[in-house]
Amino acid sequence: MDNYAQALTAAQRHFLDYAPEALAKRPGVQAAGPELVVPFLGGEARIHRQTGAVTCTLAGETWPAGYEEALAVKELSKRYHVPLLIDDRIDVALAVDADGVHVGQSDLPVSVARKLLGPGRIVGATAKTVAQALEAQSQGADYLGTGAIFPTQTKAAAIPTSVGTLSEVCRAVNIPVVAIGGLKQDNLSVLEGCPISGIAVVSAIMSSATPGIAARELAAMAKKLVELGRAKNA
Repeated sequence: MDNYAQALTAAQRHFLDYAPEALAKRPGVQAAGPELVVPFLGGEARIHRQTGAVTCTLAGETWPAGYEEALAVKELSKRYHVPLLIDDRIDVALAVDADGVHVGQSDLPVSVARKLLGPGRIVGATAKTVAQALEAQSQGADYLGTGAIFPTQTKAAAIPTSVGTLSEVCRAVNIPVVAIGGLKQDNLSVLEGCPISGIAVVSAIMSSATPGIAARELAAMAKKLVELGRAKNA
């Protein structure tokens, strides 16, 4: 079975677990004759009201933008033994056989991502509050991303998260928590003493004239931050 077929099969399994009358109450679901049409993973699922039969299409019969890039990155990550996580798009993650996904608060729930991907892949989640963190952990998240600690060009509309809230999230859960949002070499000191498990960056590496050097510097600084946080909170 190819990756597209695997993604379709996973989608079908997901909707078979729902009663049609329950799906009809979900936002965005439309009735089309005897079927319910549910937007799903860049395409749609059609569930027959009487029989419960499920038909899924993911972005028609072509993959959305990002698929070819994901394939290329998958080859690189495999070569260098680095796990590949796809942001938001579970369909693309299944298509390229990625190691997992990261889902935000406006994406599919962690429990659904876990159901579709199975127990052997990584599911990360964004959590900006302790309540969100506990919910994501209860649904099966492997790690959390908490932020934005600073304003970020990657997600300009992101609401800032204080370092105090980040620390509270770290102490509330039993899974790793990674600080995210606008982090770079000259502002990482704000995280000193916070019991994080790591940092997540984009612009600090991708906007650098020497991304390899920037990545190594940030990795070393993050390692020291994690060690300081563990020592202070032991």
